[in-house]
Amino acid sequence: MRLPDLHAFAMFLAIAALPPPLGGCETVPHQQARPSDTQSIGIDTPGVPGAQCVLTSATVGRLSVTTPARLEVDRSPEIIVARCVKRCYLDASVMIASEGQRLSSGAVIYNYPKETQVTLTPAASCDAPAGQKGRASPL
Repeated sequence: MRLPDLHAFAMFLAIAALPPPLGGCETVPHQQARPSDTQSIGIDTPGVPGAQCVLTSATVGRLSVTTPARLEVDRSPEIIVARCVKRCYLDASVMIASEGQRLSSGAVIYNYPKETQVTLTPAASCDAPAGQKGRASPL
């Protein structure tokens, strides 16, 4: 072998010993865990425990709970209406709306607030019926 050929051969060996070039930056898509189809929510009447609340929606149907309460509901875009009553207090209602969150997969997951508070106002007279018309929330 001639000297120039030896130099070319050494260069070939040096290049051949290098690791193969990496391709373009390839990343594995992050798999976001899908939350369950239900979630736990709480409903409370601050300062007035023991109120009877009825929750209604197309998803939950009609559920009765005594505050404070925790319950499992299906995740849904539907609004849940909570109507709470207790003797010596005016009836009160709230709408519990869910918020949609888009996952990286494109799916949408709905989440209700973890806690909902319903404020009950004392009635002018404890003799007044709990469902007195014109004094309760319009919901």
